[in-house]
Amino acid sequence: MCREIIGGLYQIKAKKPGSHAYLIKGKDLNILVDSGVHQHMAELEERQALQLGTSKTIKYEFGICYLVVKMLLKLPDAGKPEVGEGTYIAEGAAVIGNVRIGKRVFVAPTAVIRADEENSSILIEDECNVQDGVIIHALENTQVVVGEGTSLAHGCIVHGPCSIGRECFVGFRATVFKSTIGEGSVVMHGAMVLNVSIPPGKLVPPGALVDSQEAVERLQDVSADLKEFKSSVRRTNVELTERYTRATYSSP
Repeated sequence: MCREIIGGLYQIKAKKPGSHAYLIKGKDLNILVDSGVHQHMAELEERQALQLGTSKTIKYEFGICYLVVKMLLKLPDAGKPEVGEGTYIAEGAAVIGNVRIGKRVFVAPTAVIRADEENSSILIEDECNVQDGVIIHALENTQVVVGEGTSLAHGCIVHGPCSIGRECFVGFRATVFKSTIGEGSVVMHGAMVLNVSIPPGKLVPPGALVDSQEAVERLQDVSADLKEFKSSVRRTNVELTERYTRATYSSP
């Protein structure tokens, strides 16, 4: 069924005229290159992938505009990602190590979810959304938990140890580090939350720095409008997850 083109690079039956898929085989890894990627791109990615060394299993799916489009990576000492039913992990996202993702979660392009240090873990519960450019990372001997229905908006950073409660919203380019965010709270765009515990239902204003108990005590409650806003973000992203999943499975 397959014929060898050059060492380690194989041509697979094309999905449509003029389109080719390549299976690159290297030490401890298999990479699928698809959607009309040119041969020289495949060769380049083979060289880059082989530099990963001891990685056990890697899955890449390529689009014509990407080199690495999706990566689910198991590390020998850090565990294997687990992904729940109905979850969509977009092209361009990376999920690495001891990561558990619940059901109907949307992980957007360029998101990075990484639990690759010793005894680190990340749990993302059902119906969360991890938007474009979000970084979630757990340090050695730490855990990151993102509660059910929480939205992590474009470009925010959630760094362990960290716990974010159910139905929260973390805004564009906000940072949460070594902190606990209570259920239903909102961290607005550009805010920084460091080394504190925020009670449920509180609002961190745009651009605010919350790094002390005194700053926490000054926080106001989340307004009715913001409650509706964060609920609408959750609903929209659950709908996107369903649409993308249908498109993925129905594609020719």
